[in-house]
Amino acid sequence: MPNFLSSEGTKQIHYEIIEPTGGEKPKAVIQVVHGMCEYFGRYAEFSGYMANNGYAVAGDDHLGHGRTAVTEDDKGFFSEYNGWRFLVRDEKRMTDIIKEKYPETPVILFGHSMGSFIARLYTSWYPESICAALYMGTGSGVPDGAAGAAVRLLENMTGTKTHLDQGQWMFYHFLTRRVSDKSSELDWITRDKDKIEYYKSDPLGNFAFTSGAYRDLVRLLSEVSKREWAYSLPKNLPVMLMSGEEDPIGDFGKGVRKVYGRLKKSGMENVSVRMYIDARHELINEINRQEVYEDILQWTEKVLKTR
Repeated sequence: MPNFLSSEGTKQIHYEIIEPTGGEKPKAVIQVVHGMCEYFGRYAEFSGYMANNGYAVAGDDHLGHGRTAVTEDDKGFFSEYNGWRFLVRDEKRMTDIIKEKYPETPVILFGHSMGSFIARLYTSWYPESICAALYMGTGSGVPDGAAGAAVRLLENMTGTKTHLDQGQWMFYHFLTRRVSDKSSELDWITRDKDKIEYYKSDPLGNFAFTSGAYRDLVRLLSEVSKREWAYSLPKNLPVMLMSGEEDPIGDFGKGVRKVYGRLKKSGMENVSVRMYIDARHELINEINRQEVYEDILQWTEKVLKTR
């Protein structure tokens, strides 16, 4: 299994590159930045679809996730300090590996959920490395620093590496507040019950974050919710926002439209938003995922034609 050294200096980051099915040179490389408590392998169905259409798809398992998390204690933990920075810098290392393998091939950044926060900050820090960005299942911010204060209090009380099992259950319980057919605390992610059951039994997913990781997650969201973030992006960079209308992370559409408004107000010239009625958080695992895949493909083809 290929790995690279994390920017935090000690951990080996697991990654994979899925090549086009026909063996041809890829039209572009889709760099997937996965979300909280999951890993790149969960994007296999989507990766196969894009590979069948001439794209390479690459991604890594973040610090504390997937095959990068070697021990149980590693799961849900980034770093004692600056974990949020390491997550972004590690994605730049992933991009560098992609560019070494496919020089002159455009890279399209695709971040989902927590990965969208990482991808949004990456777009601000390293805009010259990508030709477009897709933010899926993103959100618009945290209320008045309250979330940051709460996670700092928890970190001080429990320790940075303590897994917050009960706290995560309460968080998921809150996220399912509008689900009418609720059968578990994970029903907020998709309407596809089979996908939920698979996720529950997946040994590489469905674990609890540590207090330190929640601290870093809130810091990521805080950084990309600042007014300066939208103004820092290149005005001609193609950006797509995708979300389900029933996604609580995006405040059921309202938060996603706020992000769209911020980007447009900053002068961004090529920003699109696509909302899916009744869809929840994980669009690539939703019951209408084929529609989502096709929309992503249509958008990427348009991006490449206008380069």
